[in-house]
Amino acid sequence: NKLSIEINIQTKDDLIRPNDNKIIIGNSDKLIKEINWSMEYNLNKSIDDVGIREEVDTFMFEGHDTTTSCICFALLAIANNFDVQNKIVEELQTIFKNSEQIATFDDLHNMIYLDKVLKECLRLYPSVPFISRVAEEEVNLSDEYTIPEGTIVQFHLYDLHRNPEIFPDPEKFDPERFSVENSKDRHPFAYVPFSAGPRNCIGQK
Repeated sequence: NKLSIEINIQTKDDLIRPNDNKIIIGNSDKLIKEINWSMEYNLNKSIDDVGIREEVDTFMFEGHDTTTSCICFALLAIANNFDVQNKIVEELQTIFKNSEQIATFDDLHNMIYLDKVLKECLRLYPSVPFISRVAEEEVNLSDEYTIPEGTIVQFHLYDLHRNPEIFPDPEKFDPERFSVENSKDRHPFAYVPFSAGPRNCIGQK
């Protein structure tokens, strides 16, 4: 935790003005805004340094393993599917027209097929294969099954994303599963590589 502690200390030093102890938010990106928010609560004694460190750990470390995992599996899947590879190249050539311009935010929004490819990668190879939650109250799933309060519940995303009733021929790499037409009737919790609800991943988009 040495790095996160150093970030915690440095961030507080950078955020507090010498005279008025007010937080500087400015035009910072989402990550810095989240850290700033944590710092402000810390100054108000609503969260201690341990809590801040845990937040920084989340921002700094949890995003690295998950992102690199997704990139590795995406490169593997694209390399093994030449038709997908060619469609990605065609889309990028349509956007950039063989120029060397740096991709803009609008360009990213126009990478519709590449977005479907990444979603299919995360379906087959979710960076986090399972998530856990604690039942805060008793949950009745049916007449036969009840989850008692306090039970640790695990959701196996790897298996969920391979449900043949939702994703026919589930082992096949098919980005078109995420076309508008094929996704419109799918249950929103049938595909949750970033979890779901109020505690979903902040790095989803």
